[in-house]
Amino acid sequence: MFAVNKIPISGLGEDRTIKEKHMISTILKDDFFTVLRGLAKTSRMIAPVMLSNGELLYDRIQCIEDVSLQPGIPIMSAKEFFFSSCEELFRFKRIGTDAIDFVQPEEAEACVFLGIRSCDLNGVRYLERFYKRKFNDTTVTKKIEKTVFISLGCLDPGEQCFCACCDSGPFLSDGFDAQLTDLDNRWMVEIATARAETLLRPYDNLFTPATDADLNERKNILSCVDSKFTRRSFMAMGVKKVSLGAVEEEVWEAFGDRCISCGSCVFVCPTCSCFNVLDREIGEEGVRLRTWDACSYSGFTREVSGHNPRPRAADRLKRRFFHKLSYQTTKDSGRLGCMGCGRCVVSCPSLADISTFVTTLRSVRTV
Repeated sequence: MFAVNKIPISGLGEDRTIKEKHMISTILKDDFFTVLRGLAKTSRMIAPVMLSNGELLYDRIQCIEDVSLQPGIPIMSAKEFFFSSCEELFRFKRIGTDAIDFVQPEEAEACVFLGIRSCDLNGVRYLERFYKRKFNDTTVTKKIEKTVFISLGCLDPGEQCFCACCDSGPFLSDGFDAQLTDLDNRWMVEIATARAETLLRPYDNLFTPATDADLNERKNILSCVDSKFTRRSFMAMGVKKVSLGAVEEEVWEAFGDRCISCGSCVFVCPTCSCFNVLDREIGEEGVRLRTWDACSYSGFTREVSGHNPRPRAADRLKRRFFHKLSYQTTKDSGRLGCMGCGRCVVSCPSLADISTFVTTLRSVRTV
């Protein structure tokens, strides 16, 4: 149907090949739900759902009618489906006096992630690179590799969003399997990988090749999106000053005084990967667990001796923002560690979020 270029998408695996040319089609929204009903019968699905208070949340779908592709950003990022808040790494049991039996958990099932926002999919790709950089942690990477991502471009960014300042949205140029654009009564569907084409092929009769008029409509819609962003975050200034160690000490102290070390920003962030590892006894077996942790917690870097190299909240914020903004970290990761999703802006009770931080840097003495 379409030739496939054997270049892995973003260098992330030979099974995720990209097309020489994206297939772009349109489909009526009612027909698209027919597609989703069919997919739900054969695939596990994750998608946004609308809560009773009007908030969105990514969730595993039991009933396709629960799926909501309305504008807005879900409360939590997509991170928790790949880097779980509490995850069993393996079980172990002593056999005799000199041997231990290890049991690995079952491998993740294949999955379709529908409606993932651009910032969140960029966050997933960031985590994938992180967990493959020096050692391939398959407890994370296998889940990502087995997921088909159908992303949803954002036409109405929220007040807290600044993805355009971080090159992570509101639409993607790569990293997705398929991408949706809302064209009022229909969806434009851009298929980028052979996996997505295979997934949707049984429903070919419901899709119509995009016309020049469709493409112009999409172009006009996208040209208006940037003007809808109301939050401007000066990331270039943040990268410059953090990389050069040129942030004024009074700025660190001011933000340290604000920060209450609650960890909210870490847990909602699409790219934060701090964790703790602990063992638990379950009957005659033991289980090793990995749980989320937060670099903003006072005990995160405390050593066995009791010494803490980062005793102040200001010290911990300095380290956190270094990993989000610095050139050194960006060089290793391939991009900024901030996706501009704005969740830290919403969750932080004391204005110690990254957007407020970089904006503050612009108002003080520059290097």
